Parts: sequence; C-alpha cells; structure tokens
Amino acid sequence: MICIEELDKSIVLQYKSEVFHVKKNKFITRLSPMFVWGDIVLMKDKMKEAVVKSICWHYKEERYFYMLKDVKKKILFRTTRIASPW
Repeated sequence: MICIEELDKSIVLQYKSEVFHVKKNKFITRLSPMFVWGDIVLMKDKMKEAVVKSICWHYKEERYFYMLKDVKKKILFRTTRIASPW
C-alpha cells in the first residue's frame, strides 16, 4: 500500500486501483518494499525475468513476499528472493 494523503485523524492509502481511508491510530508503518506492481525483476533462484503481480507482508517473518509472474509463461511464484530490477 502506498500513502497518497495524510489528513488530521486519518490517512489515505492506495493498493493497486483501490483507495482506503484508515485511522492513524490503527495504522502500522513498515519500510517500503523494494519493488512495486508491474516492475520487471530477475528471480534469484531461477534466473528468469518476472513481473511483480502482488506484494504482501508476512507478519510472522516480518518481511515482504512478492507474487511474481514469469514473463514468458503464465506461472505465478511466491518469493522473497529477487536478484535485481531488470
């Protein structure tokens, strides 16, 4: 989610095309993810190009997971291992 506006008692967040209004006292800040939706990246373990389709926070492991789609195939991967932006 990306913060697009900060109001007195709430903030406005955007996730893809959806917009949400959240009370400031209910919101927990996290570091920004390294990649955003639509970025073309290189998967570390398979050394293939993929597109970032979704980003989610793993509460137990306290890190981001990325859903990637192989550029040449219609296969989705869930990973935290991304070598670099392409």
